[in-house]
Amino acid sequence: MEKFLVDFINAPDGLVNNSDKDLVVFGGGHAATIACNEKSIQSQYKSHVYADPGKATQDIIDSRYALTKRQGARYVPAAFLTGLLDPVKSREEFVQLFAELEGRIPVLVLATAGSPKRSKAEMEALREAKGVSKYVEVPGALLPQEEYLEIVAERPSHS
Repeated sequence: MEKFLVDFINAPDGLVNNSDKDLVVFGGGHAATIACNEKSIQSQYKSHVYADPGKATQDIIDSRYALTKRQGARYVPAAFLTGLLDPVKSREEFVQLFAELEGRIPVLVLATAGSPKRSKAEMEALREAKGVSKYVEVPGALLPQEEYLEIVAERPSHS
């Protein structure tokens, strides 16, 4: 696991160290790799990456900015924002990817209440999709596993 994620999860003031419950954590901070200056990262986290802008603390912004300075980091906003990083060209192709998993592997989709409109539409397309074993809505926007770690870790097994 990436050191930054381990450090983030295990921070003395973080949710893991302040929880008396067993947690399962998955996902990561991919959003930080699409911008390479602190102001841009902060703006994105406060406008649409996190549902609650107050949770985009300076420590989080600093840790995401540090990612842009790592060896091999890439500046990819144009490709990301235009969809050129997407492995498919249509929603139908996207949904078909999940259909191909039917009976092969369980698929849990975590949709978020505060996602940007286009992202939410893609999540909604999976609500009844073939191959999706479980669809759960959690709080947050684009990175609920960071913003609402404890809720995301607990919600799927209790919904």
